[in-house]
Amino acid sequence: MPLADLKGKTVMVAAADKYAARHLAKELEKLGATVVYSKRSPHHPGAVPVIEEEVKNHVPKIDALIIHVSNVELEESHDTAVQLIQNLKAHCPVIVCDFCKSKVAIQGLQEAGAKYLNYLDLENNQIAAAVADTVAQQGKAGRTAG
Repeated sequence: MPLADLKGKTVMVAAADKYAARHLAKELEKLGATVVYSKRSPHHPGAVPVIEEEVKNHVPKIDALIIHVSNVELEESHDTAVQLIQNLKAHCPVIVCDFCKSKVAIQGLQEAGAKYLNYLDLENNQIAAAVADTVAQQGKAGRTAG
């Protein structure tokens, strides 16, 4: 099966540290994506309305939102991620990339509708390929974003 690409797609990265997210962004760009960064870090619930507005009003349309290393084992970060997932999953796939070891936290993200990708298990190029596949499957019959 050929590798999905991201040509003509726009991916938003919500990251506390844009410098740390740059390696993933480079891999997404290699697959053809335009990568934009949210103005807010996904660590605090106060960021939710800002990130939502950025995603919903961005031109061109955001094809996927990546919540990048937001320490989802911490209650506030987890709750913020879940709120973003619930509010945006109908608009575009939401993908959480983190180092979380808590199966309960990961399950909560997946139940909310996110695809969870762990940096302990995957390299940036593998994460980019999974993002491309998720975007390609969005909206196809019998497929979900998560």
